[in-house]
Amino acid sequence: MTREQFQKMWKKWLIDVDKSEAEIARENGMFQQNLNAKIKNGSMKYVELSEIVEKCGYTIEIRKK
Repeated sequence: MTREQFQKMWKKWLIDVDKSEAEIARENGMFQQNLNAKIKNGSMKYVELSEIVEKCGYTIEIRKK
């Protein structure tokens, strides 16, 4: 997955959960700027992303292509 694909997926997910990036950052004890940078750079750790999405009732699945 490219950074651009991840960013698009992230934006779609925010719409699905009806939350802003600022709300997600606050709920997870992060600054919005730091969260935004991790999304833009594609440097978010799996554990961080997993914790964020699980709080909203989602899971991350790893599948073989």
